[in-house]
Amino acid sequence: MGGLTSYSGISAKLKAMQAKMLTEQDFEKIAQFPTVADAFSWLRKHPGYEKALASIPELDVHRGDVERVLNLSIYEDYQRIYHFADAGQRKFLTLYFKRYEVSLIKRCFRLAVDGKSVLPLLYGAEDFFARHSKLNIQRLDDANSLAEAIAALEGSEYYAPLSRLMGEEVSLFDLEMALDMYYFAQIWKSRSKIASGADLAVLTEAFGAKFDMINLNWIARSRRYSGLTPQDVLAMLIPVEHHIHRRDLKALTAAETPEAFSEALAGTWYAKRYEELTPQTLEEGYVTVLKGTLEKESVKHPHSMAILWSYLYRKEHEVDRLTTALEGIRYGLDPAAILGLIHRE
Repeated sequence: MGGLTSYSGISAKLKAMQAKMLTEQDFEKIAQFPTVADAFSWLRKHPGYEKALASIPELDVHRGDVERVLNLSIYEDYQRIYHFADAGQRKFLTLYFKRYEVSLIKRCFRLAVDGKSVLPLLYGAEDFFARHSKLNIQRLDDANSLAEAIAALEGSEYYAPLSRLMGEEVSLFDLEMALDMYYFAQIWKSRSKIASGADLAVLTEAFGAKFDMINLNWIARSRRYSGLTPQDVLAMLIPVEHHIHRRDLKALTAAETPEAFSEALAGTWYAKRYEELTPQTLEEGYVTVLKGTLEKESVKHPHSMAILWSYLYRKEHEVDRLTTALEGIRYGLDPAAILGLIHRE
């Protein structure tokens, strides 16, 4: 699947799209706007956002659903890449799309608990999900409980792993955990079916680093919950060991003091290669490690799926930073404070 011939065309396309991404100077300008509406008016004229935001009414930005509106630009870019991709590259993109689908299902679960509709969240993205997803969105929207939301997934790949929980006193946390575990396991199992050679190496390294860092962050967060035993925490981790081995996980979960946890973390593969990785910087470290991994793989394998993933990751990271900036404007933070938050992303 990899190679100069199959990736030369899409590489040129991605470079052209990358040229439309926001610069640091753009973020400095955005931080200066007095209102979210002013910032959106500027974004509508920016090459990277004008098409995605063209159909969104000016007043829509006042509803507070900034993330939903900005996600349209991610979906727009994904669709452009998919349209330009060959059959092999589309296999990766189809696998990657599951992250958007899983995120939507989680939102459906939360809204079902509150008796709210999911359809407004899809405003502007209906065609995108209709084209790439087999979910019955209308059935999910009609769900008024978690049990009904699970039942609405019947016929999709997500129904079987979640339906096993229907007879229990299931919580939203349990469902989201089960959904994540299924999603991560499917990604890890599928990588060798859709890729080989350099493409497989990229997927293994990038997904492996992602799962390792998620596990490290979950262990760190679990320390706040005194009721969890080391065995409980280990059972909740993604069952993938890439550069973090079982002995590392056991040492981290068994650490009874902050000093012991720091020592266990310092002995891991990631802490030895990323000096800035400490218990206090693990959340930021997730971004640092994944970004660094994708950049390294893009250089090492320039004619591979690394360039696809790297672009999508950078776009999603840009939208995260943009969402933070706009929320900062909404809450009246000064430009320096907004830029400080952005630089932490």
